[in-house]
Amino acid sequence: MLSAQTIAQTVAIRVAEQNQIGGKNLTAGNVACCVFGGTDTNPTVTVKVQRTDLPTFFARIWGVTQVAVAASATAEAYNPSGASV
Repeated sequence: MLSAQTIAQTVAIRVAEQNQIGGKNLTAGNVACCVFGGTDTNPTVTVKVQRTDLPTFFARIWGVTQVAVAASATAEAYNPSGASV
């Protein structure tokens, strides 16, 4: 049986692969997945995506031909009852 964390990792990677950064599709290698935290009653998951090979336009003036960009997001499963899951 798959754990909730394994399912969350799989879904995070699949969602990331449906998106682009700088016109290039993300791959599983672009996803730093996943950091699980929070509490037993309000668990969180943080996912980070990054690309390190994006071409530049104006920065080429200073010899910079590629840049890295990254973003992260955290989701929380709010449990108003306070019951442990």
